[in-house]
Amino acid sequence: QVLASSLSSHSTFKVESLSMNPQVSPSDLFGFYSKSETEWINGIAVNFFKDSDLADNDEDKPTESLNNEEKWFILEPTIKTLNSGWVQSISSLIGEGFLILNSGERLRVPSNMKIIIEVRDLGDLPSELTSKCGVLNIDDEDVTCNMVQQSWCNQFLAKKSKLEGKADILKDELNHLFDLYLEKTLRFISEECLLSPNLERHHLTQLCCNYIESILTDAFISSISSKDSEFGVRVLRSAFGLGLIWGLGGHLIEQDRKSFEAYCRMNIEDILDRQENIIDRSIYDLRLSKDGSIGAYKNQYPHINPVGDFQLVSQTQISAGLGLVKTLDLNRVAQVVKNLSNIGKHVILVGPNGSGKKSVIQWLAQEGGFSPLHFQLSQ
Repeated sequence: QVLASSLSSHSTFKVESLSMNPQVSPSDLFGFYSKSETEWINGIAVNFFKDSDLADNDEDKPTESLNNEEKWFILEPTIKTLNSGWVQSISSLIGEGFLILNSGERLRVPSNMKIIIEVRDLGDLPSELTSKCGVLNIDDEDVTCNMVQQSWCNQFLAKKSKLEGKADILKDELNHLFDLYLEKTLRFISEECLLSPNLERHHLTQLCCNYIESILTDAFISSISSKDSEFGVRVLRSAFGLGLIWGLGGHLIEQDRKSFEAYCRMNIEDILDRQENIIDRSIYDLRLSKDGSIGAYKNQYPHINPVGDFQLVSQTQISAGLGLVKTLDLNRVAQVVKNLSNIGKHVILVGPNGSGKKSVIQWLAQEGGFSPLHFQLSQ
């Protein structure tokens, strides 16, 4: 995906990719007859291939344009899906250059189409498929956390034109903070937080970057640009600290959060410009105040009783998304979701059944004037 984006951004070469985990059935990938067996319905892969084929045979398109355009069909199978039937079909497409669909139609691989397969272990794929492909091994260190962080830092600062003249200072400070805190915090999570989901290191790094960007809203960027560099560095350090807390610790379960909080108090608390009256608050209760200092959610909403669970009124109101009283927890979750949404990031809420995930979403949707669509993907 990075290669496709880079080729499209920095040259006249254009790449369009479709990436998917083929957990769907072969019929969903390649097509099936309707229940009445009178109408053939193309699958996801067939539609993507046919769109490429039409472009490949477009006589009105300049030859130079065709030579500079490619479509990549990227498959990311898991062990559970390797025996689902799609392997034989893909093997035929790669080896023979075509596939005979159940409809009798001959599906060919367009000249501007490339099939790319990502797999953890080469032994998981049948030899008849690997023998028809080029094979490239990607080591854990080929994509490092430092590469992810520096790429994000360059893109983030490039988008903030108001920071002209201070971008270099802030970039140096960000790189310095990442060098000091990222690696040792990632090591702590991998060694000590054993009860929580084991996310890849570069994924956690990207989560950390997402949170830092979501915290540094346009209002803060404007304040940084209008004040001296010392203020900008102070705000940046606080945003980095909060981004580290939520980016690396936001997905942890309760038991691991306690050990992670103890680690943060010993190792990163010094970069948070905290007020004395919130020194006893949990690190997850902290937020960046308008003046650039670290405050607490209970101070932002002093009328709220900071209880541990949401206060629900009635089952009817709950189902309508109206049964939530503004508690500390709800406002904290709401602010995190809104911050991420404002920079175009999607959100995953994790928790057991009955923990209030759906109620939070309904409440947020109501607050924003939206009507959520609910899909039960397990069915």
